[in-house]
Amino acid sequence: MSRRPSRSSSSRPRPVVPPTPPTVAATHPAYGLACLAAFACVIASVMFRMYDLDVWQHLAFGRVMASLGEVPRTQLWMWPEHGAGNANPSWGFSWLLWPFWELGGVWGLAVWRVLTTALVGALVWATARRLGTRGIPALLVLVVCGLVIRTRSQARPETLALVWLAAVPFVLHAVRHPARRDAALVAIALAWANSHLSWWWGPLLVLLHALPRWREAATRHDGVRLALVALAMVAVAFVNPWGAELVVRPWRFVSEWRHDPFLAGISELQPFDVSANLSNGLLALLVGWPLLALVRARRLGVDPTER
Repeated sequence: MSRRPSRSSSSRPRPVVPPTPPTVAATHPAYGLACLAAFACVIASVMFRMYDLDVWQHLAFGRVMASLGEVPRTQLWMWPEHGAGNANPSWGFSWLLWPFWELGGVWGLAVWRVLTTALVGALVWATARRLGTRGIPALLVLVVCGLVIRTRSQARPETLALVWLAAVPFVLHAVRHPARRDAALVAIALAWANSHLSWWWGPLLVLLHALPRWREAATRHDGVRLALVALAMVAVAFVNPWGAELVVRPWRFVSEWRHDPFLAGISELQPFDVSANLSNGLLALLVGWPLLALVRARRLGVDPTER
């Protein structure tokens, strides 16, 4: 009696792996020109006339700090509240911005915008390179992201907060030595908490990177370490001239101040307006990001940190 031939593992159909698209070498002159063109587009997008009036308030605070040699903690500008407590969550930004105005006036503020925009782009691009990003299409994504942030590229605290936001992933993926990495993250948290209310994004990003590592046995120790670093970043946020008052402000806004009629009239606190974002690339980013994440998840698996 003849036996039915068994199907060996070698005869099983193998999954079709899509070919890797060709990429231009980083040392190729064409790639260098493409990088220069992309960064030139990002910087050019923020070179428009400044119209934000809040810059004078930040400059006034910076001038007072430069003249007094300390951070003023009382109200010095409005007579009805003169002498009352005055917590300024962006005092660090004002301290850094004032020398640009003192040395160059309006041109100094333009230099600030160029430097912070270029620094954010460089940190994002360097992080992407560390994660394996290659090819010219990635530069197009960088330009689109530059168009999105251009509306917040006035001489405002957000320009510095974006630097801290880009610096956290860069440190997580570029600094290999754990002790140096952790020290850099804590230092960023300290600077962030003293320059913008969005400081809590730093510990959140670190925690999001810690959770996937904690799930794997090989990287669990590093995941626990990063979780402790996130806690340290929260703790160091209390090191500011006003202590806990600045730390809890984001939650006070969510629970109390968002119903205040004065704050409700601030444009950046309004609900998302589609008509105001038709030409800045935000809609393309909101649609393209989830689609690319789905494509990546289908090919390589889900990435919880969306690197």
